[in-house]
Amino acid sequence: MAVESERPRRCGLDVTFEAARRLRTMTSDRQAALRALMQPPRTQDAVPSPSGKFLIHYDTLGADAAALLDADVQRIPGTAALYAREVGRFFDSAYTVEVTELGYAPPPFEAGRSAYDVYIRNSKDYGVTEWLTEIPAATRRGLWTSHIIIDNDFSSGFVTRGLDAARVTAAHEFHHMVQFGSYGLCDDDRYFHEMTSTWCEQAVFPGIPDYYQYVDDFLGRPERSFVRDDGDGYPLVLLPILIEKRIDRSVLRQAWENIRQTEPVTSLDAALRAQHPPGDLGAEYCALARRSYFTGARASQAAAGETFEHARDYPLARIASDLPVGDKVAFAGVLPPLSFMYFRASSGGDAVAFAVTNTDVNSAARKSMSGTAFSLEAGPTVSGSGAVPVGNGWSYRFTASAPIFCVSVLGVLRESSPVSPNPYHPGRDGVIRFGVPKSIAASKVTLTIFTAGMSRVIRFGDEPVASDAVFGRFVAWNGVGEDGNPAATGVYFYTLDAGGAVEVGKFVMVRE
Repeated sequence: MAVESERPRRCGLDVTFEAARRLRTMTSDRQAALRALMQPPRTQDAVPSPSGKFLIHYDTLGADAAALLDADVQRIPGTAALYAREVGRFFDSAYTVEVTELGYAPPPFEAGRSAYDVYIRNSKDYGVTEWLTEIPAATRRGLWTSHIIIDNDFSSGFVTRGLDAARVTAAHEFHHMVQFGSYGLCDDDRYFHEMTSTWCEQAVFPGIPDYYQYVDDFLGRPERSFVRDDGDGYPLVLLPILIEKRIDRSVLRQAWENIRQTEPVTSLDAALRAQHPPGDLGAEYCALARRSYFTGARASQAAAGETFEHARDYPLARIASDLPVGDKVAFAGVLPPLSFMYFRASSGGDAVAFAVTNTDVNSAARKSMSGTAFSLEAGPTVSGSGAVPVGNGWSYRFTASAPIFCVSVLGVLRESSPVSPNPYHPGRDGVIRFGVPKSIAASKVTLTIFTAGMSRVIRFGDEPVASDAVFGRFVAWNGVGEDGNPAATGVYFYTLDAGGAVEVGKFVMVRE
């Protein structure tokens, strides 16, 4: 099975699920061949984790040899055993948090084994959890024992490198092992597996923001449904982060308890309704839309408690339409279940923003992705039946073909200086734009970009300020340094100087 990706995959779950799906329809000979392919690799050595719950298999020589990395992200010879021991500690931490603290059921061991097997290989992906033996169980999902493979050094091509990458991969892949063995392999709902495992990275290792690399996918396309046919659940991590803060981190575990008998959307909705006071998934998605708007430069404009903890480090959410207001302005759109869009009506230096959310949980549970049309008009002359005041002398009127929407007025906002997109993918995005604050009236600014080690990458003196209707005023960079070479993947800092008024910020670049 050929798998193409713009970046190293968080895990090879797509291959694992496809193998499980095809196994059901194969002849016995082909089943035997596939099962043979799914067997664990052979390695040269192994070491138990400190708890003894995991056995870490690794090579000391050859292409798959494990190694620690030095400060320059270069392999340190002779460190294979040290790397394997560290991996063992990380998996012990994942077990402690996910099973002991969060209460997930521990996965079963493979027959004849008393430890979970983890293999260190030169995988080029973060990791993969592969099924081994199906376990008879009274659930609507198949249960499987499994083993885990993770990369041997996490050096080139990864946003997070070295041991930090191994940490979050241990948390992520162990939860896949928990899912397969205790709750069911939901091969038609891979997105929910990936969302939960990505959230577990933060639950186990909260100081490693590896998930930032996926946030731009979510905030850049909020009109995509929560139910992902392509299985890309990594960007959905903001939903469980929100639920943990607003309600409790146990909600997601209860959803997995429900998944034993029903599909994920219904399971999560039921888990929310079982809380005190009861909630529901539609309401949480509406809250997600409100909070997701206040990221990047907008984070300071939110009311207390209405932002993510690390909102300033997230990219700006994409606004579907930003129009100037005369007497009134009209917006329209079509949204599938459990998705949202942003609209902004501008006048002078201020703007009123709206979040429109399709909260149709029932259609999402049925995977009915038909969009529902709506329209919204706003401005000082909107009045009469259905008009809702927004607090600055304007009103809005919302109309839809079904009563399944939540409309949030995000207030009268004064825009600041965003950086977008962030993370920046030069091959996909072309340029990254650095917003020039409205308070800076200059038509030219000085932009300087530095590496994380504060080495200068490039400096633009007296750079003309451009502008457009959606982003506002900005200067742009194409990712190429002063030496004419493309800048590498990493974290960068920048300064924007206009006559002594200096803006300072940071961004992430990801080279595919």
